[in-house]
Amino acid sequence: MRTLHALTLCAAFALLCASCSSVAPTRSGFLADYAELAPRGDEQLETAAPASEWSTQRFHLAPIEWRADDAGLSAERKEVIRRAFERDLARSLERTLQPAESGARDALQVRAAITQFETSAPWGNTLSFAALGLALDNGGAAVEFEVLAPDGRALLRSSAARSGSVFAFWRGFSSTSFGRAALRELASELGASVRRSSGDAVGPQEPRQ
Repeated sequence: MRTLHALTLCAAFALLCASCSSVAPTRSGFLADYAELAPRGDEQLETAAPASEWSTQRFHLAPIEWRADDAGLSAERKEVIRRAFERDLARSLERTLQPAESGARDALQVRAAITQFETSAPWGNTLSFAALGLALDNGGAAVEFEVLAPDGRALLRSSAARSGSVFAFWRGFSSTSFGRAALRELASELGASVRRSSGDAVGPQEPRQ
């Protein structure tokens, strides 16, 4: 019994060394320019224009692009994840800005892409949870994001990433739970970046249900 437990611990440690997520901000080519991006915390690069340049409080969010590898996901599964992030990002933006119809000439144009999506291995997390009480194969996600003024000037550009926590073991039994949770956190953080950069242009808004 002790031998089996020792083998389980060794396997879990090997899994920790081999598979812990290392998601980092990307430079995929989605953004027009990366030259002025500067670190903001450990997992985000950002550049923003002064709040005085945010001349409108309306925005249009273009469809989110999927630029990550397939990560073994079907086209249908990726679309579900993409749409969920698009919905979460729109709601986060609506806490500061007012949505506009596509083609509105006076609206900010918001673009975003999922540039990395790391799945986790439920079998590996079952093993590591049994041995250590942790989910060691924890996945994550990265996105790139920009806000353009009506005249095309960049007001905000960001490349951000989130990795799952090994302590959130309940997410370890689904291959996409960590990545989906990371995207929800990123949607919230990008909305906060807009509020911070725009100087809370219009104040809090009620997000759509």
